[in-house]
Amino acid sequence: MAKKRILILGARGLLGTVLTKKLSQNSLFSVLTHSHTAGADFKNDLSDFASTNEMLLTAKADICINLLALTDVNLCETDKEKAQKLNVIPVKNIVKSVLTQKLDLKLIQISTDHVYDQKDATETDIKLVNYYAITKYLADEFSQLIDAVVLRTNFFGQSLSSKASFSDWIISSLNEKKSLKGFSDVFFSPLHMETLAGEIERVILNFNPGIYNLGSRDGLSKYEFMQALGAHKGFVNPDITAIKYESANIPIPRPLEMRMNVAKYERTFKVELPTLLEEIKKC
Repeated sequence: MAKKRILILGARGLLGTVLTKKLSQNSLFSVLTHSHTAGADFKNDLSDFASTNEMLLTAKADICINLLALTDVNLCETDKEKAQKLNVIPVKNIVKSVLTQKLDLKLIQISTDHVYDQKDATETDIKLVNYYAITKYLADEFSQLIDAVVLRTNFFGQSLSSKASFSDWIISSLNEKKSLKGFSDVFFSPLHMETLAGEIERVILNFNPGIYNLGSRDGLSKYEFMQALGAHKGFVNPDITAIKYESANIPIPRPLEMRMNVAKYERTFKVELPTLLEEIKKC
């Protein structure tokens, strides 16, 4: 049986390095990578249609996984052109290439929980509070013009790339005995990157187009997450203070409630997702 050709865009990023390693270990897959760093199979400019089209025609991939994103919320707000260039235009170009070239290519679009702001949000409970969320939502919508799965998610875990993850930063700060502050009124339900990579593999093998929330079955506040991670790593009485979001005077708004309802994903892909405390134990 021929191997599935998997093209990973943003393969050297935080999630990309973990996912590339995971999928490369599966004998059913032949993994191709896109990045602007050394060693990638493709370095094409995906904000340019001709360059994107050339890459897809050359790669002849069965599935393209898009991890490209400008996730800096402040920068997305101050440089909207760059946010469009990295978060929206690559997806538009992929969709255009698939439609005009009649490519037999499926897309897995990695999206964000930032498009929600209510507890137990389902896939239709959209509330966009900043430009980052707007661009990710637009990309989700464009992807649905072709055979695509959108995974709205958040993640943590040990980084294999040059960029530290949220959990890496917490552990490093606690090791250095720094004082930390965590929001007691900002909630999320992320997955460990290893779990997320495994679920993306599941989606590849059981492809079912649509938009899905993919996170832990429950969630914690950012403060509770920091406390639980510190306890798991053996820190006794870490210096972590609970604060309210509004006290931080953050100029660009963020959603406060990103705990997602994952029932649709669990039902479709026949899996019971873990709790966030179970995921923290994987660190």
